[in-house]
Amino acid sequence: MAMSSASSFALLLSLLAPAGDDDVPINFADHVEPILRANCYSCHKGRRAKNGLDMRKVSRLLEGGSSGPAIVPGDSGSSRLYLSAARLREPFMPPRGEPLTDADLAILKQWIDAGARATADGAPVAAAAATAPAYVPPPPPAGAAVMPESLSTQPRWWTERGGTVTAVATSPFAPLAAVAGREQVSLWGIPGGELLGVLDFPEGAVHSLRFSPSGALLVAGGGRGGDSGLAVGWDVQSGQRVFTLGDEPELVLDADVSADHARVVLGGVDRVVRTYAVGTGEQLYEIDVHTDWVTACAFSPDGVLLATGDRAGGLFVWEAQSGREFHVLEVEESAVTGIDWRADSNVLAVANAKGTVRLFDMEKGRRTRRWSAHGGVLSLRFVRDGQLVTAGRDGRARVWNQEGKQVADLGRSGELTTAVAALGDGSHVVVGDFEGEVRVVAVESKQSVATLRPNPSTDEEREAAAAQAALVALEAELPPLEEARARAETALAAVRGRDGQVTTAAAQVEQRASLAEASYRKLDAELQQAAVRRQSFERPLVTRRAAESDSAARSEQLAGEEEIAQAALQAAVRRTVEAEERFQNADDDGRAAAEETRNVAEDLLDGASAACQLAASRAAQARVDLDRRRSEAELWDERARPVLAAHDALVVTTEASASKAVASREEARAATREADALREELTAAQTAAVTATEGVERISVDLDAARSRLAAAQAAHAAMREHLASSGGRVR
Repeated sequence: MAMSSASSFALLLSLLAPAGDDDVPINFADHVEPILRANCYSCHKGRRAKNGLDMRKVSRLLEGGSSGPAIVPGDSGSSRLYLSAARLREPFMPPRGEPLTDADLAILKQWIDAGARATADGAPVAAAAATAPAYVPPPPPAGAAVMPESLSTQPRWWTERGGTVTAVATSPFAPLAAVAGREQVSLWGIPGGELLGVLDFPEGAVHSLRFSPSGALLVAGGGRGGDSGLAVGWDVQSGQRVFTLGDEPELVLDADVSADHARVVLGGVDRVVRTYAVGTGEQLYEIDVHTDWVTACAFSPDGVLLATGDRAGGLFVWEAQSGREFHVLEVEESAVTGIDWRADSNVLAVANAKGTVRLFDMEKGRRTRRWSAHGGVLSLRFVRDGQLVTAGRDGRARVWNQEGKQVADLGRSGELTTAVAALGDGSHVVVGDFEGEVRVVAVESKQSVATLRPNPSTDEEREAAAAQAALVALEAELPPLEEARARAETALAAVRGRDGQVTTAAAQVEQRASLAEASYRKLDAELQQAAVRRQSFERPLVTRRAAESDSAARSEQLAGEEEIAQAALQAAVRRTVEAEERFQNADDDGRAAAEETRNVAEDLLDGASAACQLAASRAAQARVDLDRRRSEAELWDERARPVLAAHDALVVTTEASASKAVASREEARAATREADALREELTAAQTAAVTATEGVERISVDLDAARSRLAAAQAAHAAMREHLASSGGRVR
């Protein structure tokens, strides 16, 4: 049965194990180095090792190159060297020629998995530990950027006119700018231009400023020309020095700190780039390839790479951890005047003295963009969104996109613009010039919104200016207050005069309302009595009218019965007459029957006559009763009519009185509201008068205090001016 490729490879490993393996552990010197020498050293040895990966020692394999460690002892499956050689992960190695044999791959795998011994008698090694940050700044409040807190604002030097602005920097996240001055760095709130602190740099002139990627550290490079150079780092929040590194024989022209705050790089006039460990102050490595002053150096934001440039146009990229060469970039046309990294660390921007800006891609180290920005670019910085700002010899500052297209021209600043930086959000740009002026420019409006000073005013001068401004403000505030007090007193007098009139009128209206209500209450009582009397007449009248109605109904009923009885009587009479006629005319045979019929008719007639008489009698009696009841009702109606009329008239009078009382009460309430409103107006006028009076008195007191403050501040300022005159501008 055919074996799988995995099984075949495992068998091959066992068959190709080095001879004498029981006696000599597999190691780099005896087993691995010959394989690498034959297949890899042509590209991976010495200073020119490709991607910075030197394979000649185990320690170098552990350090790795630009892509990280080449081996992970004990884990060949995570080791780039083995994965690339076995064609399991690109880039495949070696890139040209035949791949490693299965036997060589088996040795590499076994060596790594066994711990990557350097020699037969050496112990298995572990992967190199990562460098821990030497300084961990205190975390800012949740969601807040790092800003200075309670720093001293007293400058070290003060001069009427600032010298050339050598450096400016802005925090990547906070509204904060740093400006280089004489033996000091000043911190300013942007865009308002409030002085937030002054950091001492007694070691000389500051030539570079950079905030760390977090904004927690500020790094300055500088020193004294022909004498010394160094880099200094401050904690932005507290203003305390975190490190002072470098003992350079010449001026440091640029310095930067890595993203983890573990390394500081500096370069300058002596042409050497040196990197120091922040925690110990130990020099980690130096780069001695530049042929002229090192004018710029900067770590990439991710801390992996380091870029350096010099006055001769030399431009290099190095591995930040080891200092090994990563790229030799296209030589600049003239002196490199500025370098900066895009936030993702993939693009490097470079400016030169002839006015050109170039962008380099870090994957292949090739230039991707080039454009002319100024007659000579003296400073450039990336904005967090990927745009760039530049300053140059033409005295202007400009904003560019990454295609080299101008986004904004921020105007002219003196003869030369020497330094530039932008807030992280790109809203404002800080521009320093040759004559010592620093402008804060709003990009959208292209207007200057504040002016900063490289050598800020002394506390005494600012206090004197503040005291003078406070005095002027108070003096300007007093006349309107006095006018307001006069108006308030006039208004108060007018309201007081109206108050008496309105109060009297309200009392009169209230009195009328009370009289109207009393009249209404009296009429209402009379109306209630009249209602009782009306009821005493209305009830009998209703009873009599009901009795009259009943009598009328009965009379009508009995009249009907009488008519019916009359009709029955007439019918009986006719029948009797007819029966009598039949009897008279009857013959002998029919006489008996006719007689009997006549007798019946006569009986009916008698009955009808009796019924008719009874009905007539009852009807007559009903008519008499009806007349009697009608007379009684009419008599009572005549007695009740004046009572009812008097009651109805009293109702009308009472309703009119009630309406009048309601109207009077509403008038009284309106008068009361007017009086209340006037009292509120009076209270407001009194309050306004008191407030105006108190304001005048307060301003008067404040004016006295402000004059005292101004006098003290002017005296302190005068003393400081004398001190400055005698010390040549040194404040302390």
